[in-house]
Amino acid sequence: MQRLRTVTAAIASIVVLFFDLVSAWYGEVTFYHDIYFDNVKYPWGINISQKRYNLSCFNDKASSIKWEGLPKTGSFDGKSRIAFFTGRDCTGTSRDWPTDAYTNNVKNNYPEDLSLDGINDDITSFMVWETSKNIVNGIMTPCPWGDGVIVFYDEEYCSGKQYGSIRTPNGEMKFADVGLDNMISSFMVWEYGVFATNGIV
Repeated sequence: MQRLRTVTAAIASIVVLFFDLVSAWYGEVTFYHDIYFDNVKYPWGINISQKRYNLSCFNDKASSIKWEGLPKTGSFDGKSRIAFFTGRDCTGTSRDWPTDAYTNNVKNNYPEDLSLDGINDDITSFMVWETSKNIVNGIMTPCPWGDGVIVFYDEEYCSGKQYGSIRTPNGEMKFADVGLDNMISSFMVWEYGVFATNGIV
């Protein structure tokens, strides 16, 4: 009986550890056209670290950035970090911040003026470093360089969480896989940008 309890406890510990390692999260990185988080903004929902994200639709336009919901613990002095790059596929010059936005003994210390960091209007890609600086989860370019993509939102007027894909067979998308099943309220085609420049229907 004692052995059975020991085995059961061991299995429970393994299950808890497994779910802790694969715990789901959803975060949002918001890029702003102007400094101090002003003017047009471009929110980007992500749910995986160690992956390169290309800003093909908002390339070289960000002057300030905020984020929320990202994993805070990691391999960098106990924290995760978010890095922004001047080149495609997370290449070129980079700057990075802790995902808890706690720097210089200041909470919520987000980059409010990227000219101070030498990358104003020069961000092309980004990545969340959780376990290392290595890219193990591929590349995402939701709005391909020079091509278009259809993007769906969970709120009216093309706001809120968004989901777009360029690799969907026969134009089909499965929203349940990304937590948006029966939640889509609006959509837009991104061809040369991410803003509704032709009005709302």
